[in-house]
Amino acid sequence: MCVVTGCTDGDVPILEDASAPDLTMDDLAMPDLAEPPDLTTPPRDMAIKPVAPCSWRDRFAEVYGHAWNKGDVAFVTTDNAVARGMDKLNFAAQKTQVPDIVLVNGNTNRIKEIRLLEPGGAKVLASKSGAHIYGLGYSMWLEVNGYGESGITEMTLIRQLSQETASYQQLVGLYRVLTKTSESQVPVADRSDYQQAAAKLMTAIESGTLTFGIGTGHAADFWQTAQTVNGKKFSFQLSNGLGMDPQLGLQRDGVWGPLWQTYSPGGNWSATAPGMQPKCGGCTVDKFAGTSYLLCDGPKDRASAQADCRSHGGDLATVNDVFGNSFLRGMAPSAGTALVGLNDLAETGKYVWATGKAATYLNWAPGQPDHYLNSEHCVQLTDGRTLTQWNDISCATPLPYLCQLP
Repeated sequence: MCVVTGCTDGDVPILEDASAPDLTMDDLAMPDLAEPPDLTTPPRDMAIKPVAPCSWRDRFAEVYGHAWNKGDVAFVTTDNAVARGMDKLNFAAQKTQVPDIVLVNGNTNRIKEIRLLEPGGAKVLASKSGAHIYGLGYSMWLEVNGYGESGITEMTLIRQLSQETASYQQLVGLYRVLTKTSESQVPVADRSDYQQAAAKLMTAIESGTLTFGIGTGHAADFWQTAQTVNGKKFSFQLSNGLGMDPQLGLQRDGVWGPLWQTYSPGGNWSATAPGMQPKCGGCTVDKFAGTSYLLCDGPKDRASAQADCRSHGGDLATVNDVFGNSFLRGMAPSAGTALVGLNDLAETGKYVWATGKAATYLNWAPGQPDHYLNSEHCVQLTDGRTLTQWNDISCATPLPYLCQLP
């Protein structure tokens, strides 16, 4: 490498100023290095930049440019009447849990649409219907029956109005994580057989032989999902709690169940631990198996993405197994194209992670890696019809990216 600015690698430096002192070969020699420099990743900064805190209220303000006000939400009923303000919701009607029949006070016609109105005005800023009505009713049922913290209905509305719609592949990934995190609820005597049944369920879902609806109450019901292992019949019920977050009911027919597991950092529903995480500043932070991850929409090329991960004290993400792969895909809709740390920059065909760790788990999509035009040395997640695998791609391609944090 040349030591004079403006030279290219291999050039001999030329000093045009005749009055400049003569240089010896010792002057031009490179300093001794204990090991060759790492040209694939920027050096790690001494100071780690913390990830900014992010809440659903922060996300709401970022999306709409003003703080949430419960008086700005309105409910349109099937008779086209509009009731403005959360205080118009009929909580008493949800005591019997009929989530898709949500009412306002003094009107027997069900709610068909949730609207966000401009502060103090009538302009409609956002509209939600369908599964969001079910989710609203379910959160009201939790709150009125004492199963959720006070305010869970308000938090649900904030999230529904500011969250991106989950993709099918994102929910498939989270359902795989749910089957894994639910193992602790299964009696020890049945756990090994449950694991096999859950694996069979996910194979059916990822192959497309079993599909489910997005954002419905019971996306796949117990009778649809039964799997028999060693003479034991296990059944699963896939749901979208609050209209968004995945839930899993599981039972061994005739012996125990159903048991329920919700994807949430705290493991339970509450207004402060609402499950799928908010995005602020274009990034989502979540935690799985004791490790924190950052997903940023970017888009950035590999070098810039790795530099950003390093600024937070981490690296582009390592994927150790199918559950980690599913979790990363489940972080946000944009994760379906996100860059991870796998690369063969040092030696074509020899894949290592951004940390330098050799790859022991691989999840290539059919026909990948193809090293198209010998220019693809980085790796991204890539969505198929029902599952998410990996694709090699040019490191210069700007993409969303996944960081693994300390």
